[in-house]
Amino acid sequence: MATTKISDVIVPEVLSSMASAEISNFLDFEKTGILTSDYENVDIRAGGNFAEVRFYNQLDESTGDEVIEDDKSLTPEKISTGKDIGVVCHRGKAWGSRDLAKILSGDDPQKEIGKQIGKYWAKRIKAACIAVLNGNFAATGPLGTGATSPHTLSVGVTTGTPVLFSHVFATQTMNLLGDAMNDFDVIIMHSKVYMDLVNAKLTTWSLGFNPGNVNLDGQDKYLGKSIIVSDSVPVDVTVAAFPIYTTYFAKKGCMYLGRQRDLMTETDRDILAFEDVISTNIHFVPHVKLSKWNTTDTNPTNTLLATATQWLSVANDHKFIGLAALLSN
Repeated sequence: MATTKISDVIVPEVLSSMASAEISNFLDFEKTGILTSDYENVDIRAGGNFAEVRFYNQLDESTGDEVIEDDKSLTPEKISTGKDIGVVCHRGKAWGSRDLAKILSGDDPQKEIGKQIGKYWAKRIKAACIAVLNGNFAATGPLGTGATSPHTLSVGVTTGTPVLFSHVFATQTMNLLGDAMNDFDVIIMHSKVYMDLVNAKLTTWSLGFNPGNVNLDGQDKYLGKSIIVSDSVPVDVTVAAFPIYTTYFAKKGCMYLGRQRDLMTETDRDILAFEDVISTNIHFVPHVKLSKWNTTDTNPTNTLLATATQWLSVANDHKFIGLAALLSN
């Protein structure tokens, strides 16, 4: 009996377009607005390993204004500039026909494969974005507990009574940005922290909690802010009985997702293994705005993205980085 081959049902150009569209459908960082696809009109499609953004710093308000007098002139002040640098991640993944056998037997295999590939890459891009957050918020990172910039509130304990996520600590965390505390739009939390909120009936749908009508469709909110649940956020298990979970608070547009090259797909046949193969590759920049890649390392792994020493804040006022973190049990 004849078998369906990848080359029989896949048109790479069409699949690339379909899968790219599906990435946006599944990428909650993009759907909630945390990520923007543009950063000061920088074009990274020409290639290279970095995305550089030159910008003017915000005007300094600390010196105040001046009183206009007949016998005095205003004193001009300089508008300082800075440079933000993001790093390009070159990633790829391949699958064989054995992996895709069930999909190939479906009614519309190209559409289904496109959906599966789009979902896969949405998860991988999200993992890279969280790795960038983890690096910036690591203890010695530009936004971490060991930095001078106050973006992290740590209340978790390793003895005694666990200190759980609460309204009090959430508002204190947002208040780390002072009068910019109302700018937060999204909260990224571990599934354990999320269920603590649900069980305490603190999220939108759990206010009218009905075990027979649970709706975990991603529309749940806390304090009016969208919730993203991810177990890729840091969990400190130094003391196993008292794990400490990191929860991120983010404002829309605080991160940049540059696409140097959209998803590309290719098909081939491994004649030695008697197997059809489909390969994909994508080239993107996951980046926290105003926190630059501070080394010459290129094409980093997620582990390197999550390393504190790779990042440096270039904001002249920490409030312009619309992120904060709460560490709780």
